[in-house]
Amino acid sequence: MNSKIRNINLEKILFFDIETVSRHEELDPDSKEFDLYAWSIRDKVTGFIPPTIEVKKHYKQNAALKPEFNKIVAISIGFIKETTLTYKSIVGTQKEIIEEFYGIVRDTGFKLSGHNIIGFDAPVLRIKCFEEGLDPSIIPNNAMDSGKKPWDLEDSMLDTMVILKGTYFYSMSLDAACMLRGIPSSKEDISGPMVTKVYYQGGIDRIAKYCNKDVIASAQLFCALQGKYNFLTDFIDRSSSPALKDKEVLPIMTHIANKGSITEVESQMIKKFSEENGLNPDHVITLATSAVSNTAELKDNSSINELKTQLLGKVDSFGIEEVIELGNLSKKLADQILKNGIGYDEDQKKAILQNLEKYLHNEGKLSQKRCSEALKLIQDKWHASN
Repeated sequence: MNSKIRNINLEKILFFDIETVSRHEELDPDSKEFDLYAWSIRDKVTGFIPPTIEVKKHYKQNAALKPEFNKIVAISIGFIKETTLTYKSIVGTQKEIIEEFYGIVRDTGFKLSGHNIIGFDAPVLRIKCFEEGLDPSIIPNNAMDSGKKPWDLEDSMLDTMVILKGTYFYSMSLDAACMLRGIPSSKEDISGPMVTKVYYQGGIDRIAKYCNKDVIASAQLFCALQGKYNFLTDFIDRSSSPALKDKEVLPIMTHIANKGSITEVESQMIKKFSEENGLNPDHVITLATSAVSNTAELKDNSSINELKTQLLGKVDSFGIEEVIELGNLSKKLADQILKNGIGYDEDQKKAILQNLEKYLHNEGKLSQKRCSEALKLIQDKWHASN
C-alpha cells in the first residue's frame, strides 16, 4: 500500500461499523413510506411500479441499505493499544446510539477507519442525525462527509475498501478482502441480508456481536494493509447491555426475588435506575413486582399493590433482566417461567401470560405475531407439564 497508509499510527485510529435494519418490520401499504419506496424501485424506463406484495418483499430485503428507509440499531467501535484491540458495541435507540458514537469520536479525536465508511456508514450516520432532529454541530469534523469530495476525506477517514480497491472499478466486500489474507470471517453467525430479520425476532444481541466481529475484521485488515500481518494478539470486549449499566440494580432485583416483597425504598431505587438508563420505570416495576411471590405482602403504594393482584407468578431476576434487555420471550425465559409456574391453576397462568404480553407490547419490541408465538410456546410447555 502507499507510504501514507503504512506510516499511520495504529493507536490513533478508531475503527467502527454500523448495522442498519428497515425502519419497520412490515411496510404499511397505506403509508407515505410505501409510496416513496414503491416509486424508488419503479422501472426507470416504463415507470411501472411492482405490485404491493413485491414492493413489501423488496422492502424487507433491501430497505436496510437505504438511509431514507432504514434505522441504525448498533454501532461497534474499537481501538488498538500495542497489539491489543479493545472493542465494544453501542445499542439503544437510534438517537442514543448516534449521540454516544459522535461523543466518542469527538473525545478521542482519532482518525476513523472501517470498510466502506465513506460510501455508507458516515453518510448514513449524518442523515439519521438529521432524521432525529439533532443539532448538526454534534458531528465532529473528522466524521463529516457532506460538502467534501471523497478524496478530501482521506486525512480523517481511512476506508479499507478505498485503500484496497485503488483505481479498480468494482467494490470489494469486507468478507472478500479478509479472505485474501485468511482473516477470519465476521459472517459466521449472520450476514448483512439477515440483520433485519434477526432484529425483528428480538436478536439485537446477535447483531451487536456480529457488528463487533466486523470491527475486529476491519482492524485486522487495516493492519495487514500496513504490512503487519497477524499483528493483533489480544482482543478485549468492553460491550455491555444498556439495561445493565448500573450493576447496583442486580442485588436489588435478587434481593426482591429472595425476600418475596418490595418496599417503597426499593421501588424508588429501581425507578431511578430505569430513568438513568432510558427505560420505562412503570415497565421495570411491573417486571420487578412479578418477581414477588403471590403470597407475599407488598409494602408499597397502591399502584404496586394493584399490579400484585395481576401478577400471580414468580420469575427470577435473570428472567426480568432478559425481558428488559431483549424485549423477547426466549426459550430460556420460557423455561424459567415454566419452572416457577408448575402448580398454578389455569386462571393464574392466564394472568401471568397477559401481563408478560402487555409488557412486551408496551415496549414495542415485538410484533403481534412474534409475541403470540412466544406466548404459545409457554402455554404449550405448561400444558405438557401438568
